[in-house]
Amino acid sequence: MERRAAPLEPVLDTPSGELSPAKARARIDELSAAKGAGAPGDDRHKELAALYAYLGNTEMLAHNYDGAVALYQDSLDNDPRLTVARLNLCSALLNLNRQPAAEEIARAVLAEQPDNPRAMEMLGEAALRSGRPDEAIELWQKSLALKPSDGLRARLERARRLGQAEEGFRSSEAARFSLKFDGEQATPELAEEILGYLDASYSELSRRFSHYPEGVIRVTLYSRKAFQLATESPDWVGGLFDGQMRVPIGGLSRLTPAVKRVLIHELTHCFVASRSRGNAPRWLQEGIAQMVEGRATTAAGREALRQAYEVLGGPKGAMEFSYPRALSQMEFFFDTWSDSHFNDLLDQLARGIDIEDAMRTVTGVSYTEFLNAWGASLER
Repeated sequence: MERRAAPLEPVLDTPSGELSPAKARARIDELSAAKGAGAPGDDRHKELAALYAYLGNTEMLAHNYDGAVALYQDSLDNDPRLTVARLNLCSALLNLNRQPAAEEIARAVLAEQPDNPRAMEMLGEAALRSGRPDEAIELWQKSLALKPSDGLRARLERARRLGQAEEGFRSSEAARFSLKFDGEQATPELAEEILGYLDASYSELSRRFSHYPEGVIRVTLYSRKAFQLATESPDWVGGLFDGQMRVPIGGLSRLTPAVKRVLIHELTHCFVASRSRGNAPRWLQEGIAQMVEGRATTAAGREALRQAYEVLGGPKGAMEFSYPRALSQMEFFFDTWSDSHFNDLLDQLARGIDIEDAMRTVTGVSYTEFLNAWGASLER
């Protein structure tokens, strides 16, 4: 199961009002063509910095985080001390799962501005995503004392649940994975077996998706009770990917086929989220993860989907999510197109393009047309 954290949004204290991206770029061209370069930080460069930061914000809001990073860096080339560009760059890097670079920026801002609540928030986010919930809790408590925020307060409560559930956990490291586990629920031997399976699966998925996720992938193994406490998931959930892989193993002594299916399902979420920059819709995420773990739609399942498609009223109703529907739609995609088309689709999504236009660019049909064709296939 994938649970997508809300993306970190930019702080918008850069020029807006009547400004548009086109006007901002025209003004940048005008300022760049002016004679007398001056030095970074003078009035001309400060205006350029604000304009680049504004454009970075528009890319952030469109979920084009790579584009936002480049524009924030352009902003800081013109005014290295522009705090809003530094912290929004930090947010963009965190959305790209580049925790070390984001952490370096947040620490630098706090060295100059010890009471900056946004910098504390960003540093806490980097700490949590790096497997340090206690540090995140301390930073977020300080940030909230300076600037109350309902959204941050909810993230603080989640960090507390994670810290409580993972208290006393042991750890095991590999080149691509960092594993934490409850020593009462898993032996070190089982942890090593799981790491070995994940490493082999990583190689398989990297070939399939022609992609390598950035950084170390964090995996935490829980008891069923601790998993539900940490994630607040219903009891039917077999695993969760929320930027990290979280799996309940319930006192197993060996790696079973059922746990292997959960592990590769969640690892698939990691690859798809990484290549799409977190912009893959839920049906695509869950459909491909079910296929990779080895599930397939049965004849009875196909008939149930056909009847449901009629009841739902065609493609508009078929946009509603269900696991069987997601699996069947993804099967239809690969019956019609190739792995290469799928990876190209993820690349389009990574640019912040919505699924309707991304499908049209890659396959020649829109998402709505795809659903129509999928519905017709159920009749066959």
